[in-house]
Amino acid sequence: MAAYFRRPAALAFNSGYDLNLSLMSSLCTGPDLVVLDELVHNSVQMGVRMSRTPRTNVVTFRHNDAGDLERVLREGVEGSQPQRQIFIAIESLYSMDGDIAPLQRILDLAEAYGAAVIVDEAHASCVYGPRGEGIAVADGVQDHPALLCTVHTFGKAFGVHGAVGAMQEWLKDYLVNYGRPFIYSTAPSLHTLTSMGEAVRFVQTEEGDGLRAQVMDRVREFREGLEARGLGSELRDSPSPIQALNTPGNENSLRVASFLRESGFDVRAIRAPTVPDNEERLRVILHSHNSAEEVGDLVDCIATVVG
Repeated sequence: MAAYFRRPAALAFNSGYDLNLSLMSSLCTGPDLVVLDELVHNSVQMGVRMSRTPRTNVVTFRHNDAGDLERVLREGVEGSQPQRQIFIAIESLYSMDGDIAPLQRILDLAEAYGAAVIVDEAHASCVYGPRGEGIAVADGVQDHPALLCTVHTFGKAFGVHGAVGAMQEWLKDYLVNYGRPFIYSTAPSLHTLTSMGEAVRFVQTEEGDGLRAQVMDRVREFREGLEARGLGSELRDSPSPIQALNTPGNENSLRVASFLRESGFDVRAIRAPTVPDNEERLRVILHSHNSAEEVGDLVDCIATVVG
């Protein structure tokens, strides 16, 4: 696993949730500053709450906004305690809108301010990178000095179960000794570990390469199809298989989603308060097994009910 994710060491967990809980609860201590993207996953936030870091030392920055992150870091180091560590937690690909974090910029800022970055690659693993290693590898930043750990869950595109943290050897040893969710949970079963290994083996094959290319073809067809029907402005900016279409209003979103389900498409409405009022949307997940014809039919149905 370490070799595949191009890191010195790796540690297997039952889930990405357990992994993030272990990381954040054990690494963050009293004087530390914890900086979170405002949309980072709940498991990261809950891990911070389990830690010894007071809430006054936990701050957020505007989603994917490197300029706002720099402001937070600059304010955080002014008059800070000598022993304070700074941890930044982000996702590489966000699950609600499918947008991608500016990893290089965030890592460079972290290095400039002496911070360490934890990157959750749950939705990028298996999809991005030369062989599905994730966006850190795709962007060539896996060896960046500010990158502390990448988190890879196997219950999404890998199609199995479990998770892997890819990290330095010292961090692996630290988590084995201090990561409470890791220590006090039953270890992953042999079946889980074998499935994870086989998933990694498969995605590095020529067939795995083909499936990654195929799902990106479906993304292109979906976006081009809606743009051709005059709905491009309603699409959120996502190059990934997670696509979101603006459908303001809870009732409106439910109406559109219901029509699509009745037409044979499992598309879900994301409603307030999960998202802010008037930012309700449809969340469309494209898969490698979807055909171009299916995507075309979905586009036609969306144009019928939205257009």
